[in-house]
Amino acid sequence: MKRTTGLLIGLVVLAALVQGAALAMAAQSFFGYSGLIGIPTTEVLSPASASLGGYWLHSNGGSSASVFAAEAGVFPGLEVGLSVIKPEHFDSETAFNAKFRVIPETLVTPGVAVGVFDVGSNLDTTAYAVVGKSLSVPGASSLASASAYLGFAGGGGVDGVFGGLSATVGNKLTLMVEHDTNDVNFGARFAITDQFRLHAALLGGDNLGVGVSFYTGF
Repeated sequence: MKRTTGLLIGLVVLAALVQGAALAMAAQSFFGYSGLIGIPTTEVLSPASASLGGYWLHSNGGSSASVFAAEAGVFPGLEVGLSVIKPEHFDSETAFNAKFRVIPETLVTPGVAVGVFDVGSNLDTTAYAVVGKSLSVPGASSLASASAYLGFAGGGGVDGVFGGLSATVGNKLTLMVEHDTNDVNFGARFAITDQFRLHAALLGGDNLGVGVSFYTGF
């Protein structure tokens, strides 16, 4: 369980650079907080908006885990949420998290965010800081865009440097690759509508993850 949870927490450094209405909101990671696959990014939900998600992860050893997440934008730059993690054959754990965007990204400077992923009694609190920057050239085609993220996490199941890249093709599909301090993960996110996204990931080369998320404003 501990190894699986560490892998899950490590999955979030490449939040998708979104374009168009369908991708205007920060996208959930497999743990709920805005991110790529499992690592957090500098993106946060807008105030008075929320996201809900359900995810399933399966290891090559045959075990699986479910994650149910809820996030909300509280005020500009701050999102908070919780995730219920249910490994197969184990009791569920509730993980609370918060992320604050300290410095918004500009045309020439990167964004900076700090956060914490706080979990139940069997796991440890993980604090992190992450820097993110769009790699797109102003005035270039809107059919494709990219972003890069680099951060450091410590104190929990993830300890060290993480990072990732995301590339959005059109206004629907986002492709992601990340290093979660332990493994390299690949993922894709597809916007079915303005509110619904499908998520898929290959974790560490032989573990699979799928999920769906829903976004709404108040």
